[in-house]
Amino acid sequence: MVLSDCYSWANEQFGHARLGDPRRTRRLVSLASSLAQHAGLSIVKSS
Repeated sequence: MVLSDCYSWANEQFGHARLGDPRRTRRLVSLASSLAQHAGLSIVKSS
């Protein structure tokens, strides 16, 4: 997946998560995007 596609997907899936602080939501979107971009790698290597 291309970086912008990964970010768009992650933002669509998790961008409205109510985690108590907007920074947490942004971090979740960033982490999910990184994991999607590096599918097949371990979590440690992809984040």
